Amino acid sequence: MIDKIREKLFTYRDEKYLSFTSSLTNDKDNNRFIGVRAPIIKSIIKEITISDNAISYLDSATNFINNENTLYSEEIQIFGALVGLIKVNNELRERYLKTYLKLINSWENVDTVIPYHIFYLKEDNYFFSLLKSLSKSNKEFILRYMILIFMKYYIKNKDRYNETKKLILKQYKDYFYLNMAIAWYIATYATIDFDDALNSFILNPKLKDWIFYKSISKCIDSYRITNKQKEKLKELRQYKNAAIN
Repeated sequence: MIDKIREKLFTYRDEKYLSFTSSLTNDKDNNRFIGVRAPIIKSIIKEITISDNAISYLDSATNFINNENTLYSEEIQIFGALVGLIKVNNELRERYLKTYLKLINSWENVDTVIPYHIFYLKEDNYFFSLLKSLSKSNKEFILRYMILIFMKYYIKNKDRYNETKKLILKQYKDYFYLNMAIAWYIATYATIDFDDALNSFILNPKLKDWIFYKSISKCIDSYRITNKQKEKLKELRQYKNAAIN
C-alpha cells in the first residue's frame, strides 16, 4: 500500500513547489519532500478513506518504517490525517498516534494534520493524559502539536483550562515554531476572553519576552480584537520597551 500511494504522489510532483518547500527547511538534497501541493494531498487522504484502505495504509507505512525506511513529509501528513479519520477503538488509535508523533519533523507535519484529530473532542477522557505527557518532550514539533491541539480543541474547554494554561506557560526550550504556536494560541484566546488572555498570559511573568511581543503583534493584526483593546496592548508594549531600555 505504501508503495502504491508513493508512486501516485510522485505523479503529482511539482518541481517548482518542491524547490520552494525544500528551501523553507534547508533541504538542499530534496530528500524530505516529494513536492506535492496540499489540495492533492487532501484528495489522496479522502480517496484512501473512502476506499476503506486507511488501516492498510497505516499498517503498511508502519512496517515500512520498522524496516528502517523513511517517509517523505507528504506521507507523514497522510499518515497523521488517517490516524484521525479511522474508525477504531481508542487503544488502536493510540498506537497509530504514537507512531505519528515519532514521525513529525516539521511544522507542515503538524499543522496540516491538526484538523483531522477531532477525536480529542469525543474521547477527551482517554487521550488528554497522553496529550499532557507530550509536555515532557524536548522535541520542537511534538510540543507544537500539543499547543495547537489545545488551541483547536481545548481553547473553550473550561474544565481543562487550568491544566492547559499550566502547560502553555511551562518553560520550554527556545524553539521558534513552538514559541510561534504559543503566541498564536494566546492571540486566538484573546478573541474569546480578552481580559483573561491579558491577565493569565500576556502579563504573566512566566511568559517569555519574545512570545509577549509576538502575541501582542498577532492581536493587533486581528480583526476580532477591538481598537480599544489594541490600544491597551500597544501601551503595554511601550511600557515593556521602556522598562527594558
